[in-house]
Amino acid sequence: MSNVFSYIKKQLKIENVIRENARSLTETGEYLKCNCPFCDKDENLSMTVCEPKQIFYCFKCHIGGDVITFIANLFGMTQLEAAAFLEEKYEINIPGELLRSIKESKDEEALYFEKMFRKNAKRIMGLLNEEGKQRYAEYMEQHIKDMREVYSHYSADVFKKYLGDSDGQ
Repeated sequence: MSNVFSYIKKQLKIENVIRENARSLTETGEYLKCNCPFCDKDENLSMTVCEPKQIFYCFKCHIGGDVITFIANLFGMTQLEAAAFLEEKYEINIPGELLRSIKESKDEEALYFEKMFRKNAKRIMGLLNEEGKQRYAEYMEQHIKDMREVYSHYSADVFKKYLGDSDGQ
């Protein structure tokens, strides 16, 4: 997924996105400063934007990061939702191979967590009586199903949904 995030970040300048969403963006040497849209309702210029590094940081509320983190915090979104929002708003065309890489990496991650969950479940089962084992086995299977459902939402299909693009191109 980081490849998609990197691709989106390369297409945007953080200072332009922040300029649209914060008051009083002014140059102060090599940095830009502005009112923090998360915490600063007065005239303090508590947020600094570093153009060369394409990052921001607020010295008052201590929120910082890249352009995706900025949008995620501003609108209460996940990183994935913020990336999809930026893609749509700024009409960034994400190549299909990057969308496919999201699904592949998330499938691998889901399998890893399922394997670890089952391994830990075996240890726990050894400590339970028969009734506890049965109840825990049912819980474990439901948890694995739930986990698969969660991971299915963090696939390329999520981006396609946000982008309204059925073939990922």
